[in-house]
Amino acid sequence: MKEYGQKRPPIYDFSKINIPVLVYCAEGDQLSSLEDNLLLKSHLKNSYLWRFEKFGHFFIFIGLKPEIYINKILDDINNNAYKDEYIPYE
Repeated sequence: MKEYGQKRPPIYDFSKINIPVLVYCAEGDQLSSLEDNLLLKSHLKNSYLWRFEKFGHFFIFIGLKPEIYINKILDDINNNAYKDEYIPYE
């Protein structure tokens, strides 16, 4: 409340974001649903959705199977490979 002068943060105007945005989501995520990520993507003009099978926030926290997601994310960002994609659990 101190930060915004109100109980909730202000609503962001996503239409002002004009750069490519990669939205990451995972089918096994308990903190962020596919529906929430699709809603976010719908408000971002130049966005792409990457769906990881059977992953979630905790995979990153504990470093489980980094070869599947970390290298993929870094390679695609470095190569400007912006597209919607589904990454299976191997």
